[in-house]
Amino acid sequence: MKTLLLVDDSVFDREGLARRVDWGSLDIELVGTAENGEEGASLARALHPDIVLTDIVMPRMDGLEMAERIRMDQPDVRLVFMSSYDEFEYARTAVDLGADSYIMKPVVPEELALVLRRTCDAIESRARARRHQDELREKLRQSMPVLRENFLRELAYGRVVVEHTLASQASYLGIPLEKPFVAILAQPDSGPSMDPGEAAAPGSAAAAGLEETGLAESRQVDVRLLQEALAVEFASPVNDFTVVLGGTSLLLVHFCETGSDPKAERERTIEACERAREAFAKAIPRTATIGIGRFESPGTSLRRAYRDAERAVGSRFFSNGNRLVLSEEVPSEPERATFSPDEIGDGIGAILDGVQLDPHAFLLDFLPEGRLLEESFVRSFGFVFLVSLHQQLESRGIHLRDVVPDERRLWERMIRSETLPNIRSWLTNLLEIARRKAGERSSSRTAAIVRDIRKILDTEYAGIQEIAQVTDRLYISVRYANSIFRKETGITIGDYLFQQRMRAAKRLLADPYCRIGEVSEQVGYGSPSYFTSVFREHTGMTPREYRETHCGQASG
Repeated sequence: MKTLLLVDDSVFDREGLARRVDWGSLDIELVGTAENGEEGASLARALHPDIVLTDIVMPRMDGLEMAERIRMDQPDVRLVFMSSYDEFEYARTAVDLGADSYIMKPVVPEELALVLRRTCDAIESRARARRHQDELREKLRQSMPVLRENFLRELAYGRVVVEHTLASQASYLGIPLEKPFVAILAQPDSGPSMDPGEAAAPGSAAAAGLEETGLAESRQVDVRLLQEALAVEFASPVNDFTVVLGGTSLLLVHFCETGSDPKAERERTIEACERAREAFAKAIPRTATIGIGRFESPGTSLRRAYRDAERAVGSRFFSNGNRLVLSEEVPSEPERATFSPDEIGDGIGAILDGVQLDPHAFLLDFLPEGRLLEESFVRSFGFVFLVSLHQQLESRGIHLRDVVPDERRLWERMIRSETLPNIRSWLTNLLEIARRKAGERSSSRTAAIVRDIRKILDTEYAGIQEIAQVTDRLYISVRYANSIFRKETGITIGDYLFQQRMRAAKRLLADPYCRIGEVSEQVGYGSPSYFTSVFREHTGMTPREYRETHCGQASG
């Protein structure tokens, strides 16, 4: 209910309005009346009404002066003036001074009720707007930690490009970019289920990393627990800020007081990080790796500091984690290496066919122990390995889903695997599972026939001019052979023979001393021009163009 103060020097008008207006129906309480502006100003200070309904011309103090005084103390009070016709200019002046409305005398109760309803609506509207503003301020206060975290995350990722507003944004969020700081990156290490050797027997689906339900959720919980451990050591609300990155790691930005001793600060930081790491390990059966970047001067790019700490944590790729790493102690740059996708595919095929028996030895050829290989190389190898495994299985009539429960988790696992030893062990187990599955399938007669056909084509593709040359040696018809071959591999015998010839041609063209005519003859084409035609149809370029392109890449 709103409150109203009535001010009028006419006792007839004052008492008449007090009796004739149905204040209750307007949801208004008449809290007082005054007979002049001086008395009205005094009552307004005492009663704090929501609305003042006043005449303009009154003795001792007119309504305009009274309104000005009331507004000085109560700026939100609503003013409604009453005026006679000959006082119209007064009323207009009152409106110019901030009055909400005016009404002509003699006052008609119905007209006054309409004016007062509009005034009450305006009061409610302003109250709602203020409540909304208060709610927004409270939400902003509650959101400030999230806003700080998002701002620092954007800085760390190098996505804040409006440099001229950087300082003002940081100041608004309470982030002291004017101080020296250090970036600390912390990551929980993989749990036991990520280690095939410990999680299950070699060759099992669990050992291949295929049973990791809830792993992402568990990692996020680990990050939060690690954040709590660090918060105990870095607890300053004005100097310490944490940012969760991708749900898998935690960036802590620790600002130091200007003029502090860098060496002493570094020692304190190292000791605090070590205590946090130990506290985290005691809280749950997990370990963590924490990378500490160099101490940076004020104004240094947070992205550079973050990358420095990231490089420190990244060195875990060559070790078992569970340690504190200083960026200046990171090993030298890893060596660059290359691999041939065809070589990977051929090796996997040999293992699936039982020609090569040791998956571990095969993986060691590409991922040897004791060498610091680039992480990008290792992951690229892993992805090519998975693609090649899929292709080799499909060519033998085996679906990847027959080997693993969920194909998609293979790619997720390749992305998540954190160390080179882990990747090597996981791929070894995966290949062992695939070899066992291929061995089971190859026990059938049709699989054996297809395998024999492939072996003949793989070694004698140059001399085979008709499919019957293959099928006669196996005592089966061409039609039957093509039927089971297509069923098992998805292509015809002729298509497979053509693929082998093109693959061999590409290898031979890589040798600049082997003439194109010789290449044509060695892959089974007596006519070099015909060879050129089919090669161009297959690759989109002539043998000579292919050789020039290939050799150019090789020499570069």
